Amino acid sequence: MDKSLLALVQLVDLGYRAARNGARAKSGRAHSLSQDSDWHFPSQFLNSIGIYNDGVLTGRANALFSARRFEEALEAYGRAIKIEPGLARARIGRAITLYFLGQYEDALAECDRGAALSPEDASLHFVRGFVLLGIGLHEEALTALDRAIEIDHGREQARKGRATTLMDKVCGVRPVNSSAWAHIVRGGTLDSLGRHEEAMTALDRAVEIDPDDAWAHMGRGNALYSLGRHKEAMAALDHAIKINSRIPGAHASRGNVLETLGRHEMAWNAFSRTAELSPDNAWAHRKIGDMLSKLGRHEKALEAYDRSVEIDPGLAWAHIGRANTLSLLIRHEEALAACDRSAALGSKDAALHAARGRALSGLGRYEEALAAYDGAVKLNPNWAWALVKRGRTLHELGRHEEALAAYDRAIELKPSLAWAHASRSIALYQLGRNKEAKAARRRAERLAK
Repeated sequence: MDKSLLALVQLVDLGYRAARNGARAKSGRAHSLSQDSDWHFPSQFLNSIGIYNDGVLTGRANALFSARRFEEALEAYGRAIKIEPGLARARIGRAITLYFLGQYEDALAECDRGAALSPEDASLHFVRGFVLLGIGLHEEALTALDRAIEIDHGREQARKGRATTLMDKVCGVRPVNSSAWAHIVRGGTLDSLGRHEEAMTALDRAVEIDPDDAWAHMGRGNALYSLGRHKEAMAALDHAIKINSRIPGAHASRGNVLETLGRHEMAWNAFSRTAELSPDNAWAHRKIGDMLSKLGRHEKALEAYDRSVEIDPGLAWAHIGRANTLSLLIRHEEALAACDRSAALGSKDAALHAARGRALSGLGRYEEALAAYDGAVKLNPNWAWALVKRGRTLHELGRHEEALAAYDRAIELKPSLAWAHASRSIALYQLGRNKEAKAARRRAERLAK
């Protein structure tokens, strides 16, 4: 579902983000953590739990991790553990490094070994919850996070402040309150599970613990957005950005809210800021393309989709957006090829069928287009836009009664859709129902003003 993909840049779906980054690491694609503030979040946690204060055994590993040399850091943590197997914090460092490399099962095993040595170490349960998110085991992650909060409810070390660490110098982040962090991650997990009210409770608690934590306010904004409380969501996200203007996810979440409110120019600006802070974020470039397309700037939209696909050829939604834009530019064969690429990636979304229908209609292949729109409506029966497009295709095939039924259903779902009324007017004229046709046309004209 597209909404869940928003979590790529939201705090709430850390598992998806980790999977994306891990896949890139496995493919050998370079990362630049200094350009993607989403990476700062786990780094802040490592700082807050004291990874960097364990002395010479982990010092080199910490420095390598800070330098983003994860493979070497992994080896260094391993050597520290070999010398002193009971060094729990080295196991945490190794687990987080494995997590960053996308090796989630190994990371989980390392957490379990650490917990066996130090079962009352809240940080181990905390990291275990984080890793479980990477695997997609959200309910188990909640259990681990709840245990961490239970053990470490009164932690104050980050709030009291620490000496600036190497990670602070490299990433430019402040220490965080690890207790607040647990509630933030817990809230994000609950939100991704659809338990939005519970998420709000957790995130409100995070803000209570640390009112100056931008991630807590961003998490609140995401949960409020999920609850449809858009004005409050905007306020929370604006506050997060006021605290820390360099978190890509906060700008992206703000863009999501603005898009939902139909404020596409402002949403485009928000997604552009996301891409500025995180240039290799394919999702952000895809959203820039979406907004530019809605603003009628199709050539620029195509450039954004091309950039998204260049960064991540496997992002099916970018290919779908690209296909729709190519159709709007009357480049239907290319649009069809983009649909084929999305389908080859395993996409089965209604939007893919609709994009294919649009391209096929542009090529005059109306029977095939109708089949594509039928597929879209089957997957999403309440999609008014697809119903109107299906009706227009039926019109081209001379099947005006069926076209009228499609328009009526679209209007039932979305009475304010002007072009549904305009299309209905045409169908009524074709059926000789001129009085009704004129009324439908007047309705369309009023709505279009």
